[in-house]
Amino acid sequence: MVELALDKSEPCDDKSCVFSQIKPQIKEKEHSGDKCILVGDGQDNKATLNMTLLYDRDECVVFAAGISYYYTLDTYFEKEMAKQCRVFAFDCTVRDKDRKMEADNVNFSPICIGDPTSNAGNIGQLYMNQAKDEFGFDGNSNEPVFQFKSLLQLSSERHLDRIDLLKFDIEGHEWDFFSSVLPELWKFNEDLLPGQISFELHTKWADPYFVPQDLVKDKGRDEVNELFSQLKNMGYYVISKDINHGDAACCEFVIARLNIKATSTLRQRLFHHGCEFVNN
Repeated sequence: MVELALDKSEPCDDKSCVFSQIKPQIKEKEHSGDKCILVGDGQDNKATLNMTLLYDRDECVVFAAGISYYYTLDTYFEKEMAKQCRVFAFDCTVRDKDRKMEADNVNFSPICIGDPTSNAGNIGQLYMNQAKDEFGFDGNSNEPVFQFKSLLQLSSERHLDRIDLLKFDIEGHEWDFFSSVLPELWKFNEDLLPGQISFELHTKWADPYFVPQDLVKDKGRDEVNELFSQLKNMGYYVISKDINHGDAACCEFVIARLNIKATSTLRQRLFHHGCEFVNN
């Protein structure tokens, strides 16, 4: 088990310090001619590692979960990476009744990514109360609205052998994802672990109107640190960190899986293209 070098003696009793010990582990060298890191414009388009430096392929595969109608954010990655990305969007709380996503070549499925047998698999009354007709969702119908599937299932059904980027903002359900869905891939099909993951992490001080407290009530700095230690053990490095401007109890992260086969060769390639490892 790889552990991050964290100061456990420093107390943390509120949201101002909950993410303080997690820092980006890769940065772009000064005066580098290559674009090692593609910088977005804040929380919507977060900085990501330039995947063209990592993979010798003609296309990429993007999974976006919990996207509501903000799926267009993923086109940023497609344009900046100069690739023809296949974008698969998932959200069981909305319906693409106007075929907006279909028109933009986004393959949308009204499914949530997660473990259907877990407590977090029950999205709860919060989303039922916030359901709106504009999303094509009828909270009074008998339709089985909240369908959950694992990444293994979704990838297999779409005949995919990799996921280059996984993006999600699922209001506290990310803890269930990291405790069940990701370890399932790690155990049964390591090659399907996403190359990069862009997500928002919510903690126990998050606004309860947006984040069900049952999902985050025990999530403080120790739990945040433990999560990133587990991710480091799976080979993930922090690329970017952006505290939510409206709620400091939430933070946007991008992580990239770099501790994989031929790690030394990969590090050399990244270094050659202007990346350097820090805060390891």
